[in-house]
Amino acid sequence: MHTKLLAAVVLFLAGIASALATPHIQHWTSPSGACAYFVENHDLPMLDLTVTFAAGSSF
Repeated sequence: MHTKLLAAVVLFLAGIASALATPHIQHWTSPSGACAYFVENHDLPMLDLTVTFAAGSSF
């Protein structure tokens, strides 16, 4: 009985620890007001770039 309870507590605490592990996010704003966010991860050789601006019906 105590082993099952101990195992449940350990798994619960491991889940909390992994939920608190967030990536380091760097951010800055250019002199013209553009915001940039940068997250570095060497596990995935990939570049994801998103550009958002007000135009069309959203403007």
